[in-house]
Amino acid sequence: MGDERTHESRLTAALHLDRVDAWAELASLADDFATAAADDVAWTRPRETEAGAFVLAYPNYSPRVNRAVELLDEVGAVTPRADWTTTRCPDHRKPGGLTPDEAVLAATHMVRGERFCEGTIGTAVTDGLLHAILVTLAATDRRTHRGGPASVPRRGRAPARYVYVGDHRHGQVTHIARDGRTRLV
Repeated sequence: MGDERTHESRLTAALHLDRVDAWAELASLADDFATAAADDVAWTRPRETEAGAFVLAYPNYSPRVNRAVELLDEVGAVTPRADWTTTRCPDHRKPGGLTPDEAVLAATHMVRGERFCEGTIGTAVTDGLLHAILVTLAATDRRTHRGGPASVPRRGRAPARYVYVGDHRHGQVTHIARDGRTRLV
């Protein structure tokens, strides 16, 4: 259990918390995925080309699903640190939902799994796993920055200062950057 816990802690530690805009968009998408859209996953029909080759059915994902997957990568939730080939995908339906570490592992399972089995992301959309991942990660970002000034390291630059103010319990957080710009996160 000690090794597994260390492995999980490394997953959350690898998140790119300095990508504030990506985290804000991820939180917005988490709310958006609370309701399913009929066009999130549409399968093509198998067909034969003019040259006689057969094209098997494959999923076409909606722009919001594609953007959610891109954001998971941008914030570091899809990581080679997650040993997704030897562990099971966490169950998002268990009481209490996903932990932040489980959300990173589940995101890696979902995105990497799509490369080997078309429709893995589609299944995650329809059974609520993608929504659970987004909600958990959005809450993780808010908890990480709770309590005022936070120093967020950026690669190759001096740390920037961010101040988060607002009602954290209800998800209303305002981000104030060093340059004075504000935005609701």
